[in-house]
Amino acid sequence: MFILLNMKYEIPSPREIRKSFQKSKYSFIEYHIHRRISPYFTWFFLHFTIIAELIALLTPLIDLITLYSMSNGNFILAAILTQVHIILDSSDGEIARFRKTIVKRSKSQEAFGGFADSIVGMIIFPFIIFYTGFIFGNLIIGLISIGAFYLMVFSSAYAKVYFPKSEIGAKLREKAFGKRKYKWGFNSIIQKSLVTLALLFQSIIFLWIFVGGAVVVSLLRIYLLYKQK
Repeated sequence: MFILLNMKYEIPSPREIRKSFQKSKYSFIEYHIHRRISPYFTWFFLHFTIIAELIALLTPLIDLITLYSMSNGNFILAAILTQVHIILDSSDGEIARFRKTIVKRSKSQEAFGGFADSIVGMIIFPFIIFYTGFIFGNLIIGLISIGAFYLMVFSSAYAKVYFPKSEIGAKLREKAFGKRKYKWGFNSIIQKSLVTLALLFQSIIFLWIFVGGAVVVSLLRIYLLYKQK
């Protein structure tokens, strides 16, 4: 039994966290790598807090350390930290789901959580993408890389605003691959892992794969949604 802020709760084991406080479907990479590691982070954090927003604040800190490592030429450490970013993001969600079993989340907490995610996802990590292109290529490649990222964001927002009930992506994936245990597509985990590979091998090739994937997926998404009108 653990007591924190006058709340008593049993800390679940990493195995229980994986079983009860993770979503049902993830991408292949996330399911077999990040979601196997994150329960151990979550188990550790639960000994100190059940406030997921505090964990969310660690993610931008990790991203800032990543940028600092890149500026010092420590690309291997930077590559590792981009994967720690994904694991902390996973742990944040697991803690939030665990907390729902103990106490109701306030509106201010939800707002702050959304704000923290936005800062990390829309500003800091995209700058890592830009900086990777700038270091291993030039300013133009950096701008193209970050532009491709925001193109993905725009096409996703377009789909959610104008086609909130559309399941075209899921239908296309099922038609192409059949029903699968894992999520398929050019998701954020694949995108961030390409940045990791670019840093690890100090190669611009992986960023070009990122740019190509982002452009193709975004244009295809917009085209198919437009045809659905």
